[in-house]
Amino acid sequence: MTETEWLGCADPTSMVRHLQRFRSSDRKFRLFAAACCRRIAHRLPDDRCREALDTSERYLEGLAGSDELAAAYVNAQRAFTEFDNRDGWETAASAVSSACVADEVPFFAASAAREAALLVWPRLQRKMEYRWQSRVLHDIFGNPFRSVVIVPTWITTDVCILAEGIYAEKAFDRMPILADALQDAGCDNDDILNHCRQPGEHVRGCWVVDLLLGKT
Repeated sequence: MTETEWLGCADPTSMVRHLQRFRSSDRKFRLFAAACCRRIAHRLPDDRCREALDTSERYLEGLAGSDELAAAYVNAQRAFTEFDNRDGWETAASAVSSACVADEVPFFAASAAREAALLVWPRLQRKMEYRWQSRVLHDIFGNPFRSVVIVPTWITTDVCILAEGIYAEKAFDRMPILADALQDAGCDNDDILNHCRQPGEHVRGCWVVDLLLGKT
C-alpha cells in the first residue's frame, strides 16, 4: 500500500494488515476494536457483554488487570454460545469477545470491526460503516508514512490541560481549540493543525492527542 492508497483507503481490514508492518502498538488496535464495539453497544445481548466491553476499555487505561480481561473474554464467549443470531446478539457478543483477546490483537481487532459492521443493514449502509471504521483508523494511527515529531516548547500548560481533558472526557469538540493553543505555542506542523481542525471522526487514541500525551 502506498501513501496515497492509505490516505484514500476505505477498507479497514486492509488497513490493519498494512499497519502491522509498522509494528503499531496493541493499545491502538485495542482502541480501534473498542470504538467499533461502542458503535453497537445498543445491540449487545446482556450485561456480561456490556461489562466485558467496559473491562476492555479499563484495561487500556491500566485500570483492569490481565486476569480481568481474560474473564471478560470468557463471559463474552459464553454469551456468544448461548444466544442465537435472530437479533444479531451472537454477532455482537463475538465482536466484544474479539475486543477482549490477550494475543494476536491486530487480527482480532479487525475481526471485531467486521463483526460490528455485519450488524449494519442494508449492505449500502454497511459500506458506510466500513468508511467510518477507516476514518477511525486514520484518526488513531495518522499517516504511518510520515513521522511527526513534537517540539517540547509546544507542550505548554494550556496544551497539556486541553489534551488531557480531551482524552479523559472524550471531548473531541475541543480539538480546534487545541489547534489554536498549539499554534499560539509556535506549532507550525500542518499535519497536526489540520487534523485538529478537520471535521470528522475523533476517538480516544487520536494520534495528535496521543502524541502530545506521550502515549503509544
